[in-house]
Amino acid sequence: MKIKKKNSLLAAISSLRRKHDSQERLTIREFIEKITCALDVMETLVKTEVALHGMTESEEICEYVMKQLCDFYDADYVGILEGDFNMGNWFWKWWYRKGEEGVDQLDKENLALPAEYIYHAPTWIKAFKKNEVILVKNTEKVKETSPSEYALYQRLEATAVIGCPFYKHSTGFVVVKNPKRYYHQHYLLRMFTYVLMMELNEYKLINSIQSNTTFEDDDGNNYQLNIF
Repeated sequence: MKIKKKNSLLAAISSLRRKHDSQERLTIREFIEKITCALDVMETLVKTEVALHGMTESEEICEYVMKQLCDFYDADYVGILEGDFNMGNWFWKWWYRKGEEGVDQLDKENLALPAEYIYHAPTWIKAFKKNEVILVKNTEKVKETSPSEYALYQRLEATAVIGCPFYKHSTGFVVVKNPKRYYHQHYLLRMFTYVLMMELNEYKLINSIQSNTTFEDDDGNNYQLNIF
């Protein structure tokens, strides 16, 4: 009975593979990776949905989501890279590095310079404008074509990177550094990038409201208004 079930499963997978292969010319390895990735995506989504029910702070939520991405891609580091395209620079807002659960962001050693100039990474500017996920599987390949971008990778000790853009209110990328699997599978990254962007925007909104609150002095005659 077990043999029959196994053979039926293999037959179904083989049939499904032939269907996809005729459409996309997938190799056996690529097809297996897609199936494995889909199962891991579902498991990660369920796990994350349950965990986020008990969280209220945006920073805590973002750290947990970045950890899930780090585990999913078997990466060294996941970070929110904010970009100010008017000023021409970007910086790391929040990040998670493998093995650093529960460490306050202010106590972490930043892996980037305080501010990097955007024009140093033309590939990323192009990807942002097209709203495309950027994939650099081997950073050595950009050494000749873009020396300034290669220098950024060297400073960040990045041998491979994936970056997903976000652009509503806040702008930038969610960056996965040195992923060891699922290089070409970006479904989870896109979904979690949206979550991280929304939490980042909420964090900024709350801080803005708190810092720009109009309050009345004790004598009831004087008021202070923060214009900006």
